[in-house]
Amino acid sequence: MGAELWRELIKPYMRQLCMKVRDSGKIVVLHSCGNIEEILGEVIDIGVDCYNTVQPELYDLRKLKKEYGRDLCFYGGISNQGFLPYATPDEVEEKCLEVLEIMSGGGYILSPANKITPDISVENANAIVKAAKKFSGLQ
Repeated sequence: MGAELWRELIKPYMRQLCMKVRDSGKIVVLHSCGNIEEILGEVIDIGVDCYNTVQPELYDLRKLKKEYGRDLCFYGGISNQGFLPYATPDEVEEKCLEVLEIMSGGGYILSPANKITPDISVENANAIVKAAKKFSGLQ
């Protein structure tokens, strides 16, 4: 669609929707596949609290956290396309710990970039949980 069309056709109405949600005491989570870095500042301005899906194939996670991390919670960050189906559980745990460190300081939900798909093993899904527990001191 591109940023200009988004600004013209979606942003004004999305702002209204975000404000209604926030006025009701809820948070706004935006799911958008693809790289929307060009409009992330505007997404924050219209009232989005959390952005999903953070696809590591598309974003520099350190830059994302540095530039937008004080205003926006990130949800995702672990590749379910090129990594999770092929990695070992130990590699998954290591990658999750790395991403948790990059995104530390609040405003992050550890998760596959999209969802656990059928080609991702139970062991690899469990490794995500194991890393989260380890990072938070629960293990």
